[in-house]
Amino acid sequence: MITSMSGGGQVEAIATAAMLVANLLASSASWSTGATRDSPDNPRSRIVMRVQSVFGSDAQSTDALEDACQDGSATAVDDLASALEWYARRDQSFASDLITWAGRVDGGALPGVPRDCTARPGGQRCGWTR
Repeated sequence: MITSMSGGGQVEAIATAAMLVANLLASSASWSTGATRDSPDNPRSRIVMRVQSVFGSDAQSTDALEDACQDGSATAVDDLASALEWYARRDQSFASDLITWAGRVDGGALPGVPRDCTARPGGQRCGWTR
């Protein structure tokens, strides 16, 4: 489980968290909460709204978010993970949010996400299905 950003593990934790969250946002599993897709009660929607606020007017990062959420291709997920990681390295508050979300994915605390989902360096995708 990803829980800390202290010491030399900070860069790796952010990279791993970015990949987990990018996969979550691209995954249909994150819709199975009983809330509608765009409902503020849907955990995925709250994450998307926070990410959008961080990306602001950055068209390239916003496109990466939209592409990952719409088609979920490996390329789209990798692009989104890169954008998430870039912003997290520059914004401590966002990095903390990213680590928290990833910890929930890794620990199975988000509805619809298997407890055994893990991300690995190099961009391997999590094991949930679309």
